[in-house]
Amino acid sequence: MFIWVGVLIAVLFTTTVELVYIETDAIEYAQVSAVVQSSNFWAYRGAVTAYFSANPNATGTVADGNLSFPLGYVRNPSWTNVISNGVLYTYSVGTLEPGVISAISADGGSSLTIGLASNGTMSAMSGGATFSLPPQIGNGAIVVVGN
Repeated sequence: MFIWVGVLIAVLFTTTVELVYIETDAIEYAQVSAVVQSSNFWAYRGAVTAYFSANPNATGTVADGNLSFPLGYVRNPSWTNVISNGVLYTYSVGTLEPGVISAISADGGSSLTIGLASNGTMSAMSGGATFSLPPQIGNGAIVVVGN
């Protein structure tokens, strides 16, 4: 009888420890995924910025075929851009995983030109600044304004 109680306690302890490790792994995965997606966003933005610097009269959305990406770069389809009235907007479409927005903001130095779109305006993540946005940028998008 005591042997079975001991076995049961050992199984419960092992299961509890494994669940803690699984939860910890999931949190670490989400954090790493957010950092990777942020790096992907900034690489995309770098390619769009380089194009716009070389083509200052460009307007509309710059197609991927016109961009020079780093070797091995795999573009996340959540990123896009638009140039409107001489201003470059790099932004997200669709739903992002938790942590991605804050990682993009942090990797951008929490600049006043990084924020969230809401009803045609962008409010800076760091507070204080707001910008009017082109109509194609939807609510909830993370936006980086400027060249």
